[in-house]
Amino acid sequence: MRKLSNNEWVEGSSNDYRPTSTFMITVNDDNSLTLHTWDKFDLVEGGGTYYPEMKVYDIWYIYRDKGKTWRAEGFLYKERKNNTEQHAINDWMELMRAKKSK
Repeated sequence: MRKLSNNEWVEGSSNDYRPTSTFMITVNDDNSLTLHTWDKFDLVEGGGTYYPEMKVYDIWYIYRDKGKTWRAEGFLYKERKNNTEQHAINDWMELMRAKKSK
């Protein structure tokens, strides 16, 4: 038996959150992001920037769920291979957040 994390989906399972919670991300030629809804996810708008040198998506989006409107924002990136790489991405994200707050 394979143990699954709370957000992992396996075909045939009853916890398929994808139709109501998933969207597609397109990286445009200028590294801006375009978001497209997938199935039933009520995406109002969204965008962001892809930073290829860091392999990081700086993303934001607004969506509706059960009559309420929500905004989410943050960084998406693949797990780093070691602590040195993780510290580098953490430092970079901290710098980016500081730039945004000015």
